[in-house]
Amino acid sequence: MTKLATLRRRLAEAFTDRGFLDGVVAASGNDLPRTAVEETIRHTMLQIDEPLERQLASVIDPERKRAIDGRAIAEGTPDELAGTLDVEDLPILLHLRSQSGPLDPRPTALLVLDEAEDFSLFELAVLGKCLGDTSSVTLAGDEAQQTASSFAGCPVAELASGLLGAMAPQSPMQAAREGAPVGVFHLPSEAQSQLFLAGALRDLVDREPRASVGVIAASSEAARRFHALVAELPEARLVLHGDFSFEPGIDVTDVDNAKGLEFDYVVVPDGTAAAYPKTDEARRRLHVAVTRASHQLWIVAGAAASPLITL
Repeated sequence: MTKLATLRRRLAEAFTDRGFLDGVVAASGNDLPRTAVEETIRHTMLQIDEPLERQLASVIDPERKRAIDGRAIAEGTPDELAGTLDVEDLPILLHLRSQSGPLDPRPTALLVLDEAEDFSLFELAVLGKCLGDTSSVTLAGDEAQQTASSFAGCPVAELASGLLGAMAPQSPMQAAREGAPVGVFHLPSEAQSQLFLAGALRDLVDREPRASVGVIAASSEAARRFHALVAELPEARLVLHGDFSFEPGIDVTDVDNAKGLEFDYVVVPDGTAAAYPKTDEARRRLHVAVTRASHQLWIVAGAAASPLITL
């Protein structure tokens, strides 16, 4: 059996091979920036380095290996990556491991994958090697957006189809129900847009206390910034690790956490050109956000609005 250390070394060799990484970026069709090469090499070099505490094991008293705030000496610095492994690398390591023998002597009889469009080829290859000769596989997903959107109301469905552009399915999207008109609000600055939206959400929860409201930001950092504006509301919850309560109120989250969910009201608080530029990836992510709405959608943009929003 190939040991993890050997597999890790093989992967590190690929992730520090500048010629190989240049080819990956070139093959991505501009989906990956040129800076990804140097970022990947730097990140990998930090990970394969020996942890700082181990380097200093024989020269520093254990009591002096912590900072004055009680944290480990490498915590919060680039050195804390030493000796670590990214979760995203595990399917690749398993794929390398499968080349030297079966992953599990007990084959799986039935495999069901939800949100299948988000699985990488490495993940699918590894899962395929866990299946027996007569096993069954069920895949559920939506390759157009990379998430399901069948519950969106009619105005939302029409907007969502336009967001996909050339990636939209040829057959028209079928809305599960009628919905309220989409609200698009352009304000001069981010600060004004956030204050406007914070007030509108207070009014909404007062008016409809049993409604579920999803504030879906483009990133976890943007979600944290907006949640700080409404944190005093008892109905407002910051959800960044999938721990939704599914209770009435306001869930402030990001696109990655909202996938596959449904809210009565969905608010996109950062419908700006910076958050959603005119790229295929931005189209998919904004499509995910807007199609979480079952009744009404609001899109709020401060400064330059996203060129993807044409209403």
